[in-house]
Amino acid sequence: MSGVCVRNECDHDLDTAPLIEAVRTALRMHGDNKPPDGRVSIVLTSDERVRNLNRRYRGIDRVTDVLSFPALPHGIGEEEPDLGDLVLAIPWASRQADRAGHRMMDDLTLLVVHGTLHLLGFTHNDDRGSDAMRAAQSAVLQQLGVPPENARRLEQLSETEVWT
Repeated sequence: MSGVCVRNECDHDLDTAPLIEAVRTALRMHGDNKPPDGRVSIVLTSDERVRNLNRRYRGIDRVTDVLSFPALPHGIGEEEPDLGDLVLAIPWASRQADRAGHRMMDDLTLLVVHGTLHLLGFTHNDDRGSDAMRAAQSAVLQQLGVPPENARRLEQLSETEVWT
């Protein structure tokens, strides 16, 4: 099963087991084109670090809740493949959960599921991709016991508010 590494660079004392389970569940349910035993790294970090990464790699100079960085193929034989990295802005996610009225761990789980689906090739660049992403995300969240409607509430918040 998937190797998931979590690095907590924040002052928040978080139980990372639900995040690891979120990655594994998303890979098990939707990893048709990727090996289900690939490694995923999760970095729990500051708003400023995520803002810097967003600026550097996406050209967007603002913080966001989660960034996904798919691994480049390395072609090294039997070694467990890297699927990529997820970087979460914990202070941002905490404020976002408060504004949405959700438990922080539910929102972090949602962000990890969303990011993992990006590592698997899901996108939301058009209506078809958005529909597929939403359906996959909802299925994983249901399996994990997280209300799928939380995702819609966060989408609505991000459409109406930009926090810097």
